[in-house]
Amino acid sequence: MEEFIIHFLESYGLLAIFLLMVTNGFGSEPPSELVYGFAGVAVLAGHLPALPSVACGVAGNTCGALLLYAVGRFFGYAWLMSWRVRWAEYGGARAMIAGFVPGQAAMSYLEDLFHRRSGAVWVGLLRCFPVIRSIVSLPAGMIRMPVSMFLAYTVTGCAVWAVSWVTIGYSLGTSWQRWSPSITGGLLVVL
Repeated sequence: MEEFIIHFLESYGLLAIFLLMVTNGFGSEPPSELVYGFAGVAVLAGHLPALPSVACGVAGNTCGALLLYAVGRFFGYAWLMSWRVRWAEYGGARAMIAGFVPGQAAMSYLEDLFHRRSGAVWVGLLRCFPVIRSIVSLPAGMIRMPVSMFLAYTVTGCAVWAVSWVTIGYSLGTSWQRWSPSITGGLLVVL
């Protein structure tokens, strides 16, 4: 995965960041920490500009999040679960993809969380944690959170995440990969 991301970034630059983050916003792959970390190293090396790298990542991640929000809003979780079950039965790569669809317990918890008065804030806060960054779009769509509110918190959370990881990649250079698992683990402990 890492070699693909590096090659894609070297070949397509800002467009690569945008496209990789669209897929991350919709399906949590490739890991945003890798994309932004490598982008930070590319900024340090003078291959990419810092601010446009962050902006392309935030724009791409927001587009992917909007797609997942639309799935939640227009199709609902029942449709998604039926898709998950069908793909899991095929095995192989399809089963692996189906594994990215959150279970009923996770979705019920997030939906309940978003129904509370401060629920929209969680959309922004959860964007700053690995793994669940993308999932939050589904319950937001399912409860029909206003799109403007969803976008405001999504863009804010994505921007904080992008700036953080590009800065980490820039600051640590090529050694950022050694620290990435520790940082990600620390964020999960905080969560």
